[in-house]
Amino acid sequence: MATNDAPRSVRPTCRFVDKVAIVTGSSSGLGKEVALRLAREGACVTLTGRDEKRLADAKVLCQVEAQAAKEGSAGAIKESGSETFATVAGDLTKPDVRKRVVDETIKTFGRLDILVCNAGVFTSQNGLAETTEEQFDLIMSTNVKASFFLVQLAAPHLEKSKGNVIMVSSILSITHWPAAAVYSASKAALDNMTSQLALTLAPKGVRVNGVSPSYIPTRGVRDWAPSPDKVQETAQQQAAFLGPKHPLHGRCATPEEFGHAVLFLASDESRYITGHTMVVDAGVTLVGAFSGPN
Repeated sequence: MATNDAPRSVRPTCRFVDKVAIVTGSSSGLGKEVALRLAREGACVTLTGRDEKRLADAKVLCQVEAQAAKEGSAGAIKESGSETFATVAGDLTKPDVRKRVVDETIKTFGRLDILVCNAGVFTSQNGLAETTEEQFDLIMSTNVKASFFLVQLAAPHLEKSKGNVIMVSSILSITHWPAAAVYSASKAALDNMTSQLALTLAPKGVRVNGVSPSYIPTRGVRDWAPSPDKVQETAQQQAAFLGPKHPLHGRCATPEEFGHAVLFLASDESRYITGHTMVVDAGVTLVGAFSGPN
């Protein structure tokens, strides 16, 4: 039976103490939620994004979460006396920025356990006739190419820690929405790449998994909005249109619910899982109800 009950928060478990993570696209939206949840669980995190101010603000929030977690952990999380969070601002479609993300992480923390490839772009609701080559290249370069080469750079460090990679995909990789043909194709490529890289890295003890959420109202809706002043209105319209289509709960997911899935796959609790893309959609793809908003 569908229900609109608000999600219950889950108490932090300190399961990422002494772990180091990179979360791309973590200055806002889902990436920031993942970074905050890792901070609550005791991890050191490198945050990346294009906007330096939002990145700095996200780092401050992570520091607040980490301090609160230490105070409530009954000593499970120790004061390290060293830096717990790092930021790298830049465009991940640039090879030098990708290299700097990994290099800065190793320089600051000395290791890498988790890589969350979350950074992605939508650009706009353009179909076959409207999509430009520039939009096509930007989507593929950000959503697919940047993730592949980040894994390439991170792999030697993940092999040492027996770490793991989480690819953030979308249910649009397995559903249909003509206005998002290129974005959907990029996420389908990411799903396939997840399984291919899982096979490549399994002998090294590195896991590679993905998470495919349905629509979640975040700052990312700016790519869908017709103008900057319509972002909030657009988010509300999309949530009202898509929320009731979800069989379980009858609403869109929260960033927190998405974060739970990512942290599960990143944790030792899923140590026997690799090459899997977890669909987090309250069953909407089971009924074929997601065809995109009008």
